[in-house]
Amino acid sequence: MDASALRQEIDQLCNDLFDTVELRRYFARPLTWPAERTRMAMLRRYFVPTNRDCWAYVMGGAPLDVKRAIWEHEQDELIFDPRLGAAHVDADRAPGGASPGPSARDAAIEAPPGVRVATFARVEYARHSPWLAGLAASHVLERINDPSVIQGPALVQRQVNHLIEDLGVPPDQIPPRLRVHLDADVEHARSIWGVFEQYVRDAASYAEALAGARMGLDCFRVYAGAVGDLMVSAARDE
Repeated sequence: MDASALRQEIDQLCNDLFDTVELRRYFARPLTWPAERTRMAMLRRYFVPTNRDCWAYVMGGAPLDVKRAIWEHEQDELIFDPRLGAAHVDADRAPGGASPGPSARDAAIEAPPGVRVATFARVEYARHSPWLAGLAASHVLERINDPSVIQGPALVQRQVNHLIEDLGVPPDQIPPRLRVHLDADVEHARSIWGVFEQYVRDAASYAEALAGARMGLDCFRVYAGAVGDLMVSAARDE
């Protein structure tokens, strides 16, 4: 068992995710503005901060060379990405972005239990699991946004397509937070995969990484299902 076999198995899991009922709810058509505002509110308030927490916890327990790889990965997220003109966490401040931080409307949207449980589970897994499993749990969420992995539109590309096709958003007016992730996660996924090529050496490390990938996808599946239900309610109640 080596990283090549692991890659094939993880990539199949990533593709299978899009066939689940939870992801179908998350990407229900036609998209409405109340639904999209709800999705972005949950992303800003829960998904993005949880990502940063999880990568930090994994970095804390990882070997020095892996700490370096994660540190470089997090530069785009926390410091500055020249493609965006800002750090990803500050995407709303980038040219063409929305006003900084969650809006009052965002703050008024109560997160459903599934969102809170999924994000809590991700952080606890990153804190208390072996670093290789924790790394896989976070890395896999970038693989589902990599068009070289996903057969059909990857995660953010699906969202962008629905903005254009259902809501009439011109391509040049796609929010910077989404636009930058059409490319950034491809680069991030490829850079981090080198860690697995180096450290997946036997059946035990293979199983550890695969378990982490499954956990990361399961958490996202719970999160997406809960957000999808909330999006339906938002569209109905508007």
